[in-house]
Amino acid sequence: MFLGIAFAALSTAGLVLINQIPRLDSPDSMFTITTTTLARKAGLMPRWLGVLSYLMAAFLFVMTTTQPAALLVYPASVLLVRLALFRCAAPFRRQSPQPGALRARRPSPAHVSRGVPMTTSPGARRSADVSAEAIPGPRPRPVIGNALDVGLKHAVEGAIRLAREYGPIYRLVLPGGDQRYIVSGADLVEELCDERRFDKLVTGGLSEVRRDPVNTGLFASDTDNPLWRRAHTILLPSFSQQAMQDYHPMMLDVADQLMLKWQRLNSDDEINVADDMTRLTLDTIALCGFGYRFNSFYRETPHPFVAAMVRTLEESQNRSRELRIQARLRVRAARQLAADQAFMDQLVDEIIQERKESGNPEGKRDLLSCMLEGVDKQSGEGLPDANICAQCITFLIAGHETTSGLLSFAIYFLLNHPEVMARAQAEADSVLGTDIDVLPSYAQVRKLAYTTQILEETLRCSFCSVPTWAPRRASPPAWPGRVPSVASP
Repeated sequence: MFLGIAFAALSTAGLVLINQIPRLDSPDSMFTITTTTLARKAGLMPRWLGVLSYLMAAFLFVMTTTQPAALLVYPASVLLVRLALFRCAAPFRRQSPQPGALRARRPSPAHVSRGVPMTTSPGARRSADVSAEAIPGPRPRPVIGNALDVGLKHAVEGAIRLAREYGPIYRLVLPGGDQRYIVSGADLVEELCDERRFDKLVTGGLSEVRRDPVNTGLFASDTDNPLWRRAHTILLPSFSQQAMQDYHPMMLDVADQLMLKWQRLNSDDEINVADDMTRLTLDTIALCGFGYRFNSFYRETPHPFVAAMVRTLEESQNRSRELRIQARLRVRAARQLAADQAFMDQLVDEIIQERKESGNPEGKRDLLSCMLEGVDKQSGEGLPDANICAQCITFLIAGHETTSGLLSFAIYFLLNHPEVMARAQAEADSVLGTDIDVLPSYAQVRKLAYTTQILEETLRCSFCSVPTWAPRRASPPAWPGRVPSVASP
């Protein structure tokens, strides 16, 4: 604490003194380098803050000779460094290990039983709940929180690594100060799936996809939105077994296009499985849902709608990992995002208007026809065109990547387990027959029990589809300010 106070006093006094020396060139940058080096040597300043201070010194060195107003940057930077140093000096105030001493291994959290699987079954709960402040987690850094602990490019792997270190529930601080509780234990996740106590929380990239809080798709809409309940009721029949049977010929149509492409390849040609699975799922959703063909297997480049959708999804994910000021500064990316969203809206609106004008003479029973013709029995109202447009775009964005990831990982696992692939092939030959010119029926596909198990095991063994989801406490909250109790059996 003494070093932190000394550095804060030194920075304040130095700011006054160096600005009284008019003959020195860029005195602020020299002082910044000196104080940053002293703080790093004392162990008070983390590496990231040291790098930031050196970069600021270089900026002042260049700018002060031509832009005297740049000196105004220095008081703000001193204040930031001072606050960060007091925060980073907290471990030194609590504990000052001797030089060269080994750091003790982190003890298990109080709510985690060492060596015993966790459970939250009613018969095994303790009478007292665990306070939210008692949940373990990595120490946050100033401003950025635990962003470096999780990582941006490999966030899921980082979350898994932290779960192995801190247990099945731990706390993270996001950039800006918001807190998140990460749960990975199976029993705790089962509790979070209780709809009586927890509700869906739209966050991350999905919240960036949602532009209109009212007219938005099912996946990106809050459950207290009246249009969400109306759309849920209207679209529910579109996912019944009868609806799947109606979609079956269209699914075979797109799958046959994929098989035809692979049959025309040479034996030494490489196949980009993930890319082809994305084409497969996108074309299937568009054809079964809206009667539109992207014809991805007949194009060298993606359809303009697909390209705009991919850019929109990538930008939404980037924004979910950035501070608001960062997104505002990236003006070019914001313009591209607005242009892509306008293009997707225009194309979907054209599809909706064309279906309305044609009157659905073929009697198609796809998602679009259900939304245009369906009526909520409770309210007696249908969906507005703006909401139908949002539903179509959301289905394409949320549906294609999850299914394509599942299929890609399933093929990967099959190639690495030839005995499983041989058994799956034997099942297909037994159920579907060996004549590839005979298309499988819907009843035959439902008999592929072992193949279904492979897909379910792929979901369990990988985080290919939906690795994370965010619940929130239902209203009224089950535990005001507290978390569910956890105990060993």
